[in-house]
Amino acid sequence: MLWDLWYFFEFSVGILIDCLSEMASEGEHPPTLEAGPEGMHCAWLIGLTVLGNSLRVSPDWSIAIVRTESNDGKGDTSQDEDFSDIAEYHILSMTSTDRMGNPVFCFKASCLPPRKECDYDKLLRYMKTEMDTLVESDYSIIYLHHGLTSKNKPSLKWLRQVYGKFDRRYKKNLKALHVVHPSTFVKVCITLFKPLISKKFGRKLHMNATLSQLSENFFVDKLDVPPTVKVYDEKIQAGLTKKGKKAGGDAAAPAEAVGTVFGAYLEAMEVSATVPDVPQVVVDIATHITDTGIDTEGIFRRSVSLAVVRQIKADYNAGRPVDLAAKNDVQLSAVLLKSFFRELKEPLLTFQLYEDFTALASDGNADTRIATLAKLITALPPRNAAVLEYLLVFLRSVADHAEVNKMGTSNLAIVFGPNLLWSPDVALSFSDTGKINQVARYLLEADPVQIFGSD
Repeated sequence: MLWDLWYFFEFSVGILIDCLSEMASEGEHPPTLEAGPEGMHCAWLIGLTVLGNSLRVSPDWSIAIVRTESNDGKGDTSQDEDFSDIAEYHILSMTSTDRMGNPVFCFKASCLPPRKECDYDKLLRYMKTEMDTLVESDYSIIYLHHGLTSKNKPSLKWLRQVYGKFDRRYKKNLKALHVVHPSTFVKVCITLFKPLISKKFGRKLHMNATLSQLSENFFVDKLDVPPTVKVYDEKIQAGLTKKGKKAGGDAAAPAEAVGTVFGAYLEAMEVSATVPDVPQVVVDIATHITDTGIDTEGIFRRSVSLAVVRQIKADYNAGRPVDLAAKNDVQLSAVLLKSFFRELKEPLLTFQLYEDFTALASDGNADTRIATLAKLITALPPRNAAVLEYLLVFLRSVADHAEVNKMGTSNLAIVFGPNLLWSPDVALSFSDTGKINQVARYLLEADPVQIFGSD
């Protein structure tokens, strides 16, 4: 405990000095702790945030291109760096998307090796390189605190490097930071420093005593949870049950009813009267976006109120009329579309064809790739193929406005890939995610006539 207190104190003071020094060099006055998006949050929370900062997948799934400063001081140079040794620790993993269709990343403290056994500078390069194209979108982090010890706790110097390397872009789009199994020390720090944390950041921070409390926002069964953490979680849950208490922290979500639209099987849904085999909700959303906000910058990359989303889902599932135009929020419609596909009981591209679609990512021959795509689409259930064709036509129309909305086929593939195909296994690897995004891009850029066989 004494070591922890000194660790926290020194890191806090170091960050404070860094912030004030940087501001003084720019001729600015020190802000209040509530001030602005760059307000100084509680230092240990910054440490948790940057430690958990998420990853995107590079086109080459074991080798990533990083930019590092050359020794001669001439600036950045591009070089290949093999991160396979870092990946083997499984410190970070992707858990597909949350219930709104946004990326989710899991940082596991128990997987951190002893400091002497890992090149933490390389880990930092890995994190920053992989995250660079993701920071334009909203995302969440799940931090599994159990397993952090004095032996594998990152050094103060490294934490300060992380704080300095990750600029405002990385912090701005962090939608939520969920800390699972917080220690007493972490909870005490939150209590003591809560008045100093900006309200905006405070709303992003959630404490979860057990994994089950994540179910309101995430697909808990898809989390890549280490066995030791699962055992610990079971003990915590058993203890709370024995005491007749609900788990502390954020309230656990009630069990969700099986939906008739959101969270349902595609073949069981009522379809549109005007577009054969396509659910009415998909037609409603696509029409609303096309008519009112297809030029919206960053569409599909921003989150909205979870309460509003939940109410609209409930209305659709109950068969109540929904007027999206009256909501006057194109980002809400965009979130609903991602959420609809992510919450399908089976992905649109199906579990059965998962291996076939992901294998396609390594096909460098455009002609054979088109032929394989056409074959796989033929193998889809008829309704899945019809919905896919409708969705791709709509997304291509969004991409046609990329100069304004900044959502070309590459960005749309990153956003929609994990919502159209995911592994039947517990969690996606970064390699799998890269392949899925690549397949989504192939679908978006392919000639519809060639892959669907219709005009």
